[in-house]
Amino acid sequence: LETCFDLDVRSEEGLQALIQDKYMPMAIIKQTFAVANEIKDRAPDVKLPVYIAVSDDDSIVDSDAAVAWAQQLGSSHTKLVHSDVAGHVLPVDVGWQDLSADIDVFFRETDSQPSRGMAD
Repeated sequence: LETCFDLDVRSEEGLQALIQDKYMPMAIIKQTFAVANEIKDRAPDVKLPVYIAVSDDDSIVDSDAAVAWAQQLGSSHTKLVHSDVAGHVLPVDVGWQDLSADIDVFFRETDSQPSRGMAD
C-alpha cells in the first residue's frame, strides 16, 4: 500500500481493509482538507446534527483539537465519542461494530429533529 499517511489501525481486520483499498485520488484528499480548512473557524455556525468519534491515541489527528472544535459547535444535537482502543481509522478498527451501532442510533434519533444547516 502506498500512502503518505500512517496506517494507524490496531486490528488486523482493519489493516486488511485498508490494504485492500489501494487507491484514493489526491483530489479527494485535497478536498477533505479544503473543507476542514473552510469550517475550522465556523463551529458555532454548524447547526446540523454532528457525531464526532475520536481516538484518544490518534497518531494522525490532534484529538484534543477535534474535541475543542466539537465543544464550539452551534448544533443542539451533537455527540462526542472517545475510543481508547482504536487508532485513527475508527470505522474499521477495534470496536467498529459498537461505533457503527451508536452512529445508527444517533442518526435515527436525528431523523425526528429539524435542522438548519450552516448559518449564513
